[in-house]
Amino acid sequence: MVKYLIVNADDYGLAASVSRGIRESHQRGIVTSTTVMIGMDNAAEAVQQALKETPDLALGLHLVVAGKAMKPVLPPDQIPTLLRPDGLFYDHPAWGEHAASFNPDEMMREVYAQFERFVAVANRPPTHLDSHYHATYFHPTAVEAMRSLALKHHLPLRHDRGVGSSIV
Repeated sequence: MVKYLIVNADDYGLAASVSRGIRESHQRGIVTSTTVMIGMDNAAEAVQQALKETPDLALGLHLVVAGKAMKPVLPPDQIPTLLRPDGLFYDHPAWGEHAASFNPDEMMREVYAQFERFVAVANRPPTHLDSHYHATYFHPTAVEAMRSLALKHHLPLRHDRGVGSSIV
């Protein structure tokens, strides 16, 4: 049996410098895949650069539902329970303190909106799914949204063995 090593660099699209570093690491033979933070300001341009400059780089979706200065894809008024008063996602530990009050429909819509935005920008589905801070593994609706996306689109789903049990 042939074994392969996958070296995934997350946070693609966070900033132009981060995305450039990931593309350069791929071109040097280190990084084999990345996951895109599709809601960030630089994400669409970064995805287009990756498709042009590094066509063999696997582009996955780095679902974001938590994190300092992280923006949602949906307008804040459509998912108010997921966000701080300033319209950004909660960071740790505040995310955990508010997670019980998250509206499940809002969580499902935001996760699916990120997937749909990725497809619209890349003109294809992501190669795999994971999440920023592994936050989606700590909320039952987010887990179900990731699971349903993975099953529906036949996508690998990165799962931290230290977090809960198998979800797919």
